[in-house]
Amino acid sequence: MTHNLICRVGALVAVAALAGTLLFYDGLGSGAGVRAQTNARPVLPNAAAVPGTPAYEAAQLKSEITALKEALDRLRQQMTEGQQRTTASISALSASVGTLRRPVCVNDRTLRDPVRGISEDCSPFQCEPVSGTCREVCRSTQDCAAGFVCSNGSDGGGHCTKP
Repeated sequence: MTHNLICRVGALVAVAALAGTLLFYDGLGSGAGVRAQTNARPVLPNAAAVPGTPAYEAAQLKSEITALKEALDRLRQQMTEGQQRTTASISALSASVGTLRRPVCVNDRTLRDPVRGISEDCSPFQCEPVSGTCREVCRSTQDCAAGFVCSNGSDGGGHCTKP
C-alpha cells in the first residue's frame, strides 16, 4: 500500500509540475493531505549560482571574458592615445627642425644632391656613403674609384691615380 501511495504521489507531482501547479503536503493534524495551489511557480535555485554546476562554470567564464575584453579595450585606448602623442611629437619636431636632405651616394663614384637635382662624379675617389661626400684623400686603394690606385704623396695624404 505504501509503495502504491508513493507511485500515485509521484505521478501527481509530475502532472502538477507540467501544469505549473505547486503542491503542498500537510502531514500534520487531522486534515493531512496534499493540497494544490495554482498559478504559483516553484522557486528553483539559479543553476548559475550553484558552484560546481556547468551553468556556474559557464557564468564564471563569461565574467572572466567580460573582464578581459574590458581590459583589452582599456589597453587599446591607451595605445591609441600613445600613438596620437607620438605623432604630435614627431610633427612638432619635424616642424622645428625642418626636412634634412643631404646628398647621397648613388654608386661607388657618383654623388647625387636630391634638393638641387645635381649629380657629381667623385672620380678618382669613391663616394663616402656615411657623410654623403666625395673622398678627398685615400688611405688605401679601396678609397679610390674603380681603375685608380692610392699612392702616398709627399704631403702624407694619399692620392688616387691611374696605375
